[in-house]
Amino acid sequence: MLMSCILISVFMQPLSEKEAIDGWLELIDKDGFGWPVRNGWMTAEGGWRAGKNCTARHGAVMGPCKAEVRMKAFGDTASLALRWIATDGKVQVLEAPINAKAGAESKWEPDLSRVTPGSIELAATDLVVTSVRILPTVKERLINGKDLSGWTIFPDKKSRYSIAAGGWLHVEDGPGDIQSDFQAADFVARLTLRTNGKHLNSGLFFRAIPGQFTQAYEAQIRNQFTPGESREYKVDRFDPATGAPWTPIVFRSEAVDFGTGAIYRRVPARSQTASDGSWFTMTVATHGRRFATWVNGIQQVDWIDNRPANDNPRQGYRAAKGAFSLQGHDPTTNIDFRSLNIQVLDSSTRR
Repeated sequence: MLMSCILISVFMQPLSEKEAIDGWLELIDKDGFGWPVRNGWMTAEGGWRAGKNCTARHGAVMGPCKAEVRMKAFGDTASLALRWIATDGKVQVLEAPINAKAGAESKWEPDLSRVTPGSIELAATDLVVTSVRILPTVKERLINGKDLSGWTIFPDKKSRYSIAAGGWLHVEDGPGDIQSDFQAADFVARLTLRTNGKHLNSGLFFRAIPGQFTQAYEAQIRNQFTPGESREYKVDRFDPATGAPWTPIVFRSEAVDFGTGAIYRRVPARSQTASDGSWFTMTVATHGRRFATWVNGIQQVDWIDNRPANDNPRQGYRAAKGAFSLQGHDPTTNIDFRSLNIQVLDSSTRR
């Protein structure tokens, strides 16, 4: 099977630079990427158009967040409900106030500040949804801006880690790795960084085996894409019930070496949404076997790890909590990590 992820059509009003850096995530795009359940919607008029009783459910699990929904109604019959489907099965329903004037756009900010971990479902009639944005609330801040307390640098490696004058964590040279004392299994991680060179390679490692060098899942950092020139990536698949291998899917992507926002060695990034030399934000959301990433607010990955269980995520699915680490890849490494903030999800509510 051959699938293409060359062109991402972001057709709503784009996030501002500040919104992207702050960590806002856009959930709507033309292709419905990230929404495994989408019934009855059409792509039209700059968004998703609902006829009668259309539903859609996003795959990623999040915790408390700010939210913003933009919509256009088409008369008195228009309706929109946002259902928060918690991982424990409870459902919270929020009804949008509707401006019934045909074609008028309105903005709604549903209160998701107290929700338990869950995912978003939309139910709509006779309107167009042009944007659904969320900003997860993060509490754990792993870079304190003063020193490297809470981190361990792997010995006998070439990378040099320090706190720069601006308060960010700086790494040069490589290979090397710095690992957090803090551990989590299910979480939303927001990393803001800047690569100070062309096509530099690094990664955010997570669910890492404590004390072991780069034995982890990796969200790739490499802002190198080739517009108009794609390459094939084989994505392995496994039976979710038995773990038996299925026929791989071949994706085509313009990303070089999987690209920023990829889950390295597993699935490539869909598009380039960050550039070397500028600050950008990458978000990683994990819950059980499901992994999603965004770069500057645009979703890059929606992947389910159905490999057989293994304590080492390089070898199979790791369910256990693990550390976070920041990679120094090679002698060209020169990267600033401004912040790494975590929203921890309750691993006991995995679905």
